[in-house]
Amino acid sequence: MTENFAKSLLLLDGIENIKIVVVNNSPDENKYFANWKFGEKVKVINSGENLGYAGGLNKGLDYALKDRNMKYVLITNNDIKFERTLIKKFLRKDSKDTILAPIILKRDSQIVQNTGGKISMFLGGTINVNKDVPLPELKIKKYDFLSGCMMFIPRNILEDVGLFDAEYIAYYEDADYCLRAKDLGYKLKICEDITIRHFHSASTSKNIGFKRYLLARNSIIFAKKNYKFPKSMIFIIMSIVRGFIQNLKYLDYYFKGVKEGLLC
Repeated sequence: MTENFAKSLLLLDGIENIKIVVVNNSPDENKYFANWKFGEKVKVINSGENLGYAGGLNKGLDYALKDRNMKYVLITNNDIKFERTLIKKFLRKDSKDTILAPIILKRDSQIVQNTGGKISMFLGGTINVNKDVPLPELKIKKYDFLSGCMMFIPRNILEDVGLFDAEYIAYYEDADYCLRAKDLGYKLKICEDITIRHFHSASTSKNIGFKRYLLARNSIIFAKKNYKFPKSMIFIIMSIVRGFIQNLKYLDYYFKGVKEGLLC
């Protein structure tokens, strides 16, 4: 999947001005990346350990920031499809003080996966905005954060806000980053003329228990980091109640996540 994704990136319009960085978090797969023949256009960073999605992003972003000619970064999952004009469309936007994101569709469909997300205090978690809405019927609604599946971030914002919080591993790192950016006065924007298709949870679909553990853990970490009492307590209590109901088949993973979230 990652090799095919890299090949698709090399077909982007304007590739002469783009540098591609692939972060490999699996030491067991180093040998596969060593056989890639993409030349200098694709830089592979082998992290040496599984740093999670947030930690992997940080490896790539840290590398990008060392290039003084870098003006924008596009962070993205490897399990997406996009149009060749993707970068050109982002560059046409006025994004000096704004993080941009596309409309995310479900795999091979015209059904929306999300147009950003909302943070619900009384559900103790996040909600995908416009989930399952057919694209022709889409109306952009208010959102609190953009999906970490893809964000287009100007250099000045990245330097100001900093890297992602690697403690999350995966899930909630995008909401956390967007809240930090908004606290500094930056804006978020869904670009209605840019769409991508996302396979969704390609890396965790074979380990649902681990995903449930991360969601339980990270919702609590997120509340403790971003809200003061009593909001943090309301969020955590509702997260635990909702999570228990949703994870009756995965209680071992769920309770492990809750315990770690409370102790972090």
